[in-house]
Amino acid sequence: LPIPGAEVTCLWHHLDRASTPFGRRLLRWWVTRPLVNAADIEGRLDAVDDLLGPASGILDLGHKLRKLPDLERKITRIHAHSLASQAQGVAEAATAQKKGVK
Repeated sequence: LPIPGAEVTCLWHHLDRASTPFGRRLLRWWVTRPLVNAADIEGRLDAVDDLLGPASGILDLGHKLRKLPDLERKITRIHAHSLASQAQGVAEAATAQKKGVK
């Protein structure tokens, strides 16, 4: 966490202009795992050009995205809850089988 009044020297502080938590996670992923394939790099550069083009509407999109909930995190929680429920069901079935209940 930044210290109030302290000079910010972290590169991440200067790079992170993401509007959403998902955008921050994606940017962190990209920075920590850079592309190495030339075609992939060109594809990403083309996408950035498209987003920054004159008719892109990127500013309007950013405002709309900020209003969305963190869907990736919510889906992850739902999936984790589902796995936990399945594991509990398997454990209960195994216990019942050991007791001879069918």
